[in-house]
Amino acid sequence: MEVEVVPEGKLLQRQGRQPEAFIVVRQGVVRVQDQTTTAPDGSSASIEAGPGTLFNLSELILGLGASATVRTATPATLWVVPAEGLRDLAAKRPDLLLEVGLRLSQEMTGRVNAMTAERQEEERRQRALAPYVVAAPKRGVIGRSKYAERLRKQIVVASRDPTRRAVLVFGEPGLQKETFASLIHFGSKARTGPLVQIDCASKQGESLLAELFGRGSKEGLLYWVGDGAVMLKNIHKAAPSILFQISLLLQEGTYQPLPSNWVGNKFSSLDLPRPPQKNTARILLTASQRVPALDQLVTTIAVPPLRVRPADILDLQRWVWMRICVCAYAFPGNTEELFGLVARAATQSIAGDASTAGAKPAGGDVAGKAGAGTGSVSAQPGPIQLDKDVFWVAAKSADRFKVNLLSSLPLARGFLRGDFFPEGLNHGFTKYAFAVIVIALFVGPQDREHNVFLNFFWDWWCAARWPGVFLVYPFFGRVWCAVCPFMIYGEIVQRWRESQGAQLLKWPRDEMEKWGGWFLWGLFAAILIW
Repeated sequence: MEVEVVPEGKLLQRQGRQPEAFIVVRQGVVRVQDQTTTAPDGSSASIEAGPGTLFNLSELILGLGASATVRTATPATLWVVPAEGLRDLAAKRPDLLLEVGLRLSQEMTGRVNAMTAERQEEERRQRALAPYVVAAPKRGVIGRSKYAERLRKQIVVASRDPTRRAVLVFGEPGLQKETFASLIHFGSKARTGPLVQIDCASKQGESLLAELFGRGSKEGLLYWVGDGAVMLKNIHKAAPSILFQISLLLQEGTYQPLPSNWVGNKFSSLDLPRPPQKNTARILLTASQRVPALDQLVTTIAVPPLRVRPADILDLQRWVWMRICVCAYAFPGNTEELFGLVARAATQSIAGDASTAGAKPAGGDVAGKAGAGTGSVSAQPGPIQLDKDVFWVAAKSADRFKVNLLSSLPLARGFLRGDFFPEGLNHGFTKYAFAVIVIALFVGPQDREHNVFLNFFWDWWCAARWPGVFLVYPFFGRVWCAVCPFMIYGEIVQRWRESQGAQLLKWPRDEMEKWGGWFLWGLFAAILIW
């Protein structure tokens, strides 16, 4: 056996090659890299081993190649037994070789058991986090206004904060504050860790604390997240007792798991109260308003509403347009095809004849260029409303039997997109004619021989309308709803109330789903009985 002192970075062996010696690390650290060790991103990674680590014993005995590449990570002292010397020792002292092999087997068994326990723990962790995990955001801060630039800088500073201080992102409803909060996590060095979210508005009291801190022997999200991040959504809606516990968490960096529920007037032996646990996760919070109880404990980021940064609306429109109009389809081409698609859409949208491009003027004054190669400028009054047909893509197999009647029937397209339908028809004729018919039905004679409107209602309205709706639906969809007289009077009342400054209430969707069908049934039953 020889004693060797080697410097840092020396290559001791390369994976796959025949090893030249049996090596024992006496002092120092070596770096081991093989195909079974991978980083979270899938690339190969290395592990470090210290004194007592053995290399090449089984490989030399079985005549195999080295199982890993080994380099010294620090200056190291090694015990080295040349391959021939090890074989001679095996021939002379098989009992010694057997004892070494037995100890090596015990060591490998311990490592396998430890790896199995780690894998099982990771599976438990993944199951616990799965309902709460938040995916990486699909966009950043869109816009070039001073407000967008300030918001972008605040997010960058918060994501690079070495202390990982808690952050509160607040702003008016509808500003996608959770997206900006997640940017802080996914822009930090801990981005490989999980980000989980709990909605404080849907969970209150002990149920929220139990999920966050754990209860009894059951671990909470703060334990399973580790060095990741926890996002508390709508923290302003949390109860004062919850805010107090969150304040203690942010101030002291520890949390107290909840005690187990009493069972038979006693605690389970596994659910005794536990000591406070150290928190290593970063806390992100979102709210629709400031939370004074947390002001001194968090970094506050205010998301400005769109009304104060109108310069960003165009950039947001472009992003949404690309997602909806292009990304929503199975685009078969590549970059140049995509550029051609956009150029074609722009050229058609500003063509002299808007109808040939499937576009409709909507008022105002705009001017645009017809695109590269045309050398002409076309001005057209008003912005252009583009149809999906402008953004051509390869047809899918499921669309081979579909026919766009608006493209194949120019007269129908012109009628449906004209000023007469449905606005002129509804408010220039139907709202008056329907009122006259209803009054005549109520105050006129109640027999068909003397009241022509009764014949019209029962023979034409009821008998012909419903079969007509069914026949027209496959070709024109719910076109009847555009001219339904019942809707017209609701629209008239709505316009009048808005002109008086009234604020429209939210549509009672839940109540209508529960009672709307019965209400309509009762109305039709009353009509038939009457």
